[in-house]
Amino acid sequence: MKVSVGICTCNGERFISEQVRSVLNQTVKPDEIIISDDNSSDKTIAIVREELSKCDIPYRIEESQVHLGIRKNFEKVFGLCQGDIIFSCDQDDIWAEDKIESFMPYFEAGYSFVYSNSWVVDSERKLISSNYWTFYGVDFANISIDQFRVTTLTNRVVSGYNMAFTKSLFEQVAPFPEHFIHDDWIAICSSWYGKVAFIDKPLTEYRIHGNNTSGFGVQEDRQEIQKSNKLISESYYSTPPNVWFGNAHLYLASEAFYARMKEVIDARFRTTTKKFITFEKNILACVPKNKLKAILLLSRELITGRYKEFRGGIKRWLSDVVYILVNTNTNYTVDFNIW
Repeated sequence: MKVSVGICTCNGERFISEQVRSVLNQTVKPDEIIISDDNSSDKTIAIVREELSKCDIPYRIEESQVHLGIRKNFEKVFGLCQGDIIFSCDQDDIWAEDKIESFMPYFEAGYSFVYSNSWVVDSERKLISSNYWTFYGVDFANISIDQFRVTTLTNRVVSGYNMAFTKSLFEQVAPFPEHFIHDDWIAICSSWYGKVAFIDKPLTEYRIHGNNTSGFGVQEDRQEIQKSNKLISESYYSTPPNVWFGNAHLYLASEAFYARMKEVIDARFRTTTKKFITFEKNILACVPKNKLKAILLLSRELITGRYKEFRGGIKRWLSDVVYILVNTNTNYTVDFNIW
């Protein structure tokens, strides 16, 4: 099996050298490295060229003259990869030297999507956590396929820098829908096109430095970072509904998933997906401006069981009701163009 590493860059001069070196220092070398730069205005590409010129691994550098954005840039780099296996790579992390070596037995055993754990470090590589999965509260090591499918539908908890997948999986799920980033889309589709595996071993240093393009909290302050896996809300009175209930992203993404995958997923999951879309649409309508309507909607979701399935139990429901009753953001309306 040939291995490709697809690296996306955009003004990443601060950390890209360490990332590229960690790829070059793998115990199992990739067969090619593909760089797709998203119109950087700094020295990113010059640094990449210097690092790659020292190796004997074939590489290709593509420079966009217009800004593509994360989704399109990763779609581009994966499309350029010629290997049987594609490793998704960000510009600011660091790979353990045995990362590719640790992943490959799973692909040789027939898996098409593999996801590992990672360390979490600050900008100076000081350790914050040795278990990235706990930041999202998902025990991937013991999750069932059904649980994984529901988790990727209802949350955004899978990060691209931890994943690798087959070229054939990418070709089946491309192009990526507008309301998904590359990692979320590949993850949510992965189990419907093949077998997925999880490696409960940190194989990447995920660096939080204040300019991350994705992931959880990015505050430099280590205490704030350590609290980022918890639900940190403001008071009942001042928190805006798009923070309390979430914005339109999950609703729009779930609709996009259903539209693309309804012929692929099974009947039971079609039902689950439609239920979640209904739930998200209703929960977005729970705004302090219309208190009676919001409480009635929350009550209906509780009665139907959708609330328990997708948000929580009676204590969470009571918390939401109190929020609606006392919150002062009465001018807030849902904007489906902002997600």
